[in-house]
Amino acid sequence: MATQSGITSVEDIELQQIVSSVFQLMMGVEVEQVDRAWSPQPDHLAATICLKGSWSGELMLETSPQSACRLTGLFLAMDPPGEVDDEVHDVLGEITNMIGGNYKCALAPGATISIPSVTPALERLPSLASSLADRKAFACADDVFWIVRVTSA
Repeated sequence: MATQSGITSVEDIELQQIVSSVFQLMMGVEVEQVDRAWSPQPDHLAATICLKGSWSGELMLETSPQSACRLTGLFLAMDPPGEVDDEVHDVLGEITNMIGGNYKCALAPGATISIPSVTPALERLPSLASSLADRKAFACADDVFWIVRVTSA
């Protein structure tokens, strides 16, 4: 988990620990950070929360619809839904909220946090292009998802 300069930041380590603990505690599954290329996908979903305070920006979980359905099944301890619906949106939002809440406590004490929103990931690209974005890939069983930190300018 090295940065471009070969140095791992405290923020990267903390984010990896937060994501791992949320997935382990809430779904009983292990996740690991992986080196996976990202490219925009027309069907991906993005669950986003905003933080304002000592660190201001957005924290986003991006994943495929199939992965979102499988995560929903794991989270709710049921068979995964066959398609993306309100329940899938709610679960993605809740997972992102838990990651964001822990991130806030660890790295942005005193910051305020928004309620999560879930949208098609491509709708988020304009704001990502105009901001400093840091995207980390994680694997959970056969699924890959990205956690994106967008620092406000």
